[in-house]
Amino acid sequence: MKMYVQQLFQEKPLKILELLFLSLFILALPSLEAPKNIFLAGFILIALWNQFQINKKPSWSAWDWIFLLFITSSLLSAIFSGIHNGDEWDGFRTILFIISFGWVMSRANYQKNQILSLFLMSICSAFLALIFAWYELNISHARRLLELHSVGHVNHSAIYLTTIIGASTGMFLSLKSYNLKHFKCTALFIITMLFLIAIAIQASRIAAAVSFLTIAILITTLLNTNKIKIYAFLSLITFVCFLFLINSNIVKRTMTTFRDDMKNEYSKNYTLPQKLLGERTRVWRVALEASQFNPLLGIGNKNWSKLTPQMIQNHVEAKGKIFNSEDYFLSKHSHSLYLTAWVERGLLGLSAVLIMMIFWLRELISDYKRIKKSRELIYLWSGALSAWMSIFLNGIFNTSFQHENALLALFFLSLYLIAKKN
Repeated sequence: MKMYVQQLFQEKPLKILELLFLSLFILALPSLEAPKNIFLAGFILIALWNQFQINKKPSWSAWDWIFLLFITSSLLSAIFSGIHNGDEWDGFRTILFIISFGWVMSRANYQKNQILSLFLMSICSAFLALIFAWYELNISHARRLLELHSVGHVNHSAIYLTTIIGASTGMFLSLKSYNLKHFKCTALFIITMLFLIAIAIQASRIAAAVSFLTIAILITTLLNTNKIKIYAFLSLITFVCFLFLINSNIVKRTMTTFRDDMKNEYSKNYTLPQKLLGERTRVWRVALEASQFNPLLGIGNKNWSKLTPQMIQNHVEAKGKIFNSEDYFLSKHSHSLYLTAWVERGLLGLSAVLIMMIFWLRELISDYKRIKKSRELIYLWSGALSAWMSIFLNGIFNTSFQHENALLALFFLSLYLIAKKN
């Protein structure tokens, strides 16, 4: 961090301002709503200006096309939305803001110590946000669940921590040695364990599963000797067993939800997988019907909230089918990144999500063999992998690519793309 400050003040004034806004943004991201948006806007504007001054004829990469496709699909969905006079333009502005951040940051250039410091800031800011969340839950009682202040809903907070868990694990595994007598090693180990405990308290089953899977992949791919891998996996298994032993929140919620879903009247004719999915089965039926309203461009960004049971009933009956209200449940969102994209932005919007997912994964796989040559690439690759896992695996069951979670994921992706250019 000392080197970061020294290098910061060696930069040109506008570059200093760019890094300052980016640093403040990542520190505020999980905790401070209004300041976060101010810092984000400041970073985008200054970074754009700096990039234009350096290169007035910038090169164009595959990632530029992906970001452009994402924005274009959202814009067309707003213009030709299947539901008019809704929130389609507000939704477009949100997507424009988020994707513009990833686009602009991915084209930036930072030095190694600056990248390291930004990466550490993201972990520290999440840790501080978690401490405040614990305070709001247990002392001030401002919240009933363990939720990061700016991220909000417990499932979204769990997705945020899932991304951070992989990043902190990657940073830990990139160390020269795993001697807990060293402060940095001990701090990273404790912080990562606290993040895992928080996930267990939040009782988000999908986020917990993705977190453990991410750690398992990082252990398998990044550790060199089988002996260390065995110790690492034994530690992970011990932690999971401990959660069952103390009957933790996530274990209780899983068992209770499973038992209730098996008994629900509406699910008596469901298959076992449908019963395990619970109400998502009925929510996804709504999404599949709504996706047919405007198949190519969708009903409009954020217009899921404008759907009504009558719309679904009319569409089902127009096909000559009998509408059974117990087969459908209109929740606040579709509980799926992919169905949300399909319903709100149509097949074009869904294509943008899938193309981003594929190219992101391709980037990670193609670079796997060379990451061990650099400790820097190890933790940056881990952060980008964790972000991919958190967004696209959680996205099967949750609307994961929105607001803070999308911004954090693009932050880690961009840091990795920047490092690859150096």
